[in-house]
Amino acid sequence: MSEFIPFLALCQLLTISFVSYTLFIVTHTCEEAFNITMSIRLQLLERRALSGSSESNEKALYELCSLGTKDARIFAHIFPTLLRFLSKKRLPQVTKCSHAIPLLTSEIITVIHVLCTISTGMTLRDSGAGRNSIILGPSVREYWPTIYRWCHFLHNSFVESDLAIYGTCGEAALSALSCVSEVFALLLRIKIISLQEIKAIPGAGALMVRVHLCALADYLVSGFSGHIFDAFKFSNDWDTHWKTIYSQTAALIDPRLISLATKNLCRITLQRPLDYHSLANCFKFLAGVVSSSSSLNEHFLRSRSVYFTTHLIRQISKIISCPSFEREYAINGYYFLETWKWSMKYLYFALEHGGSESIVLALNSGLLQALWKVTKCNFPQQLHFSVMPQSFTDLIGLISTASIYRSVHWQKPLERLFDKSPLIDIQKSGVSIWVQFRTLVKKRIKLRYRYEANGIMFCSNPECKSPPSCKVFRCSRCMIAFYCSRSCQKAHWIDKHRKDCDDHVNNWEDGHPRPAEERDMTLIQHIVLSELWSIRHGLLQRQTDYRRSSSLPLPPILINFVDFTQLHQELGMKVLTPEEARRNYPGRLDTQLDSCVEELQEGVGIGPIVIVKLPHPGQAMYISMTLKDPNFG
Repeated sequence: MSEFIPFLALCQLLTISFVSYTLFIVTHTCEEAFNITMSIRLQLLERRALSGSSESNEKALYELCSLGTKDARIFAHIFPTLLRFLSKKRLPQVTKCSHAIPLLTSEIITVIHVLCTISTGMTLRDSGAGRNSIILGPSVREYWPTIYRWCHFLHNSFVESDLAIYGTCGEAALSALSCVSEVFALLLRIKIISLQEIKAIPGAGALMVRVHLCALADYLVSGFSGHIFDAFKFSNDWDTHWKTIYSQTAALIDPRLISLATKNLCRITLQRPLDYHSLANCFKFLAGVVSSSSSLNEHFLRSRSVYFTTHLIRQISKIISCPSFEREYAINGYYFLETWKWSMKYLYFALEHGGSESIVLALNSGLLQALWKVTKCNFPQQLHFSVMPQSFTDLIGLISTASIYRSVHWQKPLERLFDKSPLIDIQKSGVSIWVQFRTLVKKRIKLRYRYEANGIMFCSNPECKSPPSCKVFRCSRCMIAFYCSRSCQKAHWIDKHRKDCDDHVNNWEDGHPRPAEERDMTLIQHIVLSELWSIRHGLLQRQTDYRRSSSLPLPPILINFVDFTQLHQELGMKVLTPEEARRNYPGRLDTQLDSCVEELQEGVGIGPIVIVKLPHPGQAMYISMTLKDPNFG
C-alpha cells in the first residue's frame, strides 16, 4: 500500500497543475477578449466623437472622458483623440447676457470637460512623469499650440472679462480658471512642455503668469496656484526667464486683482481651524513672486499684507509654544511647518521692500514677541531647524539692521518693547542673535539721544535759523520732509521741495515704495559716522592687509566698503580701489567719491573713505563719507 502513496501524490500534483494551467488559459483568454472588446468599443466611440457635433457624438466624447479618467492605459489610448477633438473645434463666439457676463454654452462646457480629463488622466497613479513623457509627450508637443489656444480663449473670455468688469470671478470664470490653471501646472510640473516650446508661442509665458496670479486671487482655486508655482520652480530657467515675465506682467496687472487676492488671503488667515494646506501654497507663491517683482510687492504691501501675515505668525507662534504643539504637528505636520516657514519668508521680502514704514507696522502688530516666544520653546531636537528655519534668523537680522532708522527704534516700535515683558528677558537669556540685536538697538538709541541733545537739526530747510530743539511737523503731501514752521516750509517749497514733493508723490502712485523720512536720513548719517569711527582702526588695518596681499601697483587712496544691511557687518566688509568703486557704484556716488578724495587729501587725522550700504525702502541705498571724529567739528 505504501508503494502507491508517491503515485497518488504525483497524480494530485498533475491535477493541480492542469487546473491552474486551465484557469490561466481561461483568464488570459478572457482578458484578451475583454481587451479586444474594449478596443473595438473605444474605436467606435472615437469615431463618433470626431464625426460631428450631434448629441450622440457629444455623448460618445463624454463616455470616452469617463473611461479615460479611470484607467491609465485607456487614457493613453484615447489621448490623441481628445487632442484632435480640440484641434478640430473652432473658437466659439462668446455670448453675453444683459449684465455683460459671459455665458458657458454647452460647446464651451464640453471643451472644459475635455481639458479637465486631460489633466486628470495625466496624473493617474499608473502613469508617472517618465511614462507620461515617453508615451504622451509627442502628442502634447504636437498639439501644444491647440492647448494654448483654448486656454488663452477661456482665460481671456471669462476670467479677464469678469475681472475687468467686476473685479472678481463669477461661476463661469471660476470653472475656466480652475481648468486652465490645472492644465498649465501639470504640463510644467511633469516637464512635457519645455521652455523653448513656451517661448515659441508669443505671450504663452505671460498667460501662464496671469493665470497664476488670478488663481491666487480666488480662494476656491488657490490650491492650483501653489502647484503652478512649484511647476515654475522645477525649471532651471526660473531666474533668467520666469522672473522677467513676472516683472513685466506685474506692471499690467489690475490692482483690483491684487486687492481681491489680499482679501482672500486675509480671510483664510482668520479662519479657525487654519487651512494649512492653502496657506502654505499661497505664501510659497507670494514669497517667490514678490522676490521677483517689486511692483507686485508694492501692490501687496498697500493691501496691508504685512498686518495679516504678522497676525498669522503670531497665531502659529502661540501653537508652537503650547504644550499641545506635538499633537498639532502630528495632525498637520508638513503643511503646518510649511505655512510657518513661507509666511516668514514672505514677510522678510515684504519688510525688506517696504522699509521702516512696514517694519514699524509689523513691530506694532506683535512680530517680535511672537518670534521671541518661539525662541524660548523647548521642542524636540529633530524639529529645531523646521521651527527655526533660516527665514526666522533673517527676519530678526532685518529688523536689527533697520534699527538705524529713528522711526524704527523710537518709542513704541523697539525702545519700549525691550523694557517690557517678555523681551526684557533677552539679555539674561544668552541667545546670541537676540542679545546682539538688543545691544545694537540700545547703542543706537543712546546715540540718538546724544545727537538730539547736542543740537541735530531736523528741519528740512537748510536755511533754518530755529534752535535744534524746536518741534517739527511733516509735509502732509509727501510725508517725507519736516519743518519747524510754515515760513521754513514755504521757503523750502519755493527753493527746492516743490519738485521733490511732486517726484515723491508720482513715484509712490507709480508703485514705488515711499522713501525714508528726511529726519531719519539726517540722524542715520550721524549714527553711521559714529559706528564707523569706533571701528576705524580695523578699517585702516584692512587697507594695510590689502596692500600687502596685492601684487599689483595700488593707488595712494583705497576705499572701505561696509554693509549695514547685514547683522554681521564684518561679513560684508571689503576694500576697493577708486576705479572699482566708481565701476560698481556709479551715478551720484561718483560725485560723492570725488568730494571725499579731496577732503581726505586736505585733512589730517581723518579717513578712510567708506562706502556704506544702508537698508532703504525699495532697494538698498549707498552713500560715501570720509571718516572724522564725531566728537569734534
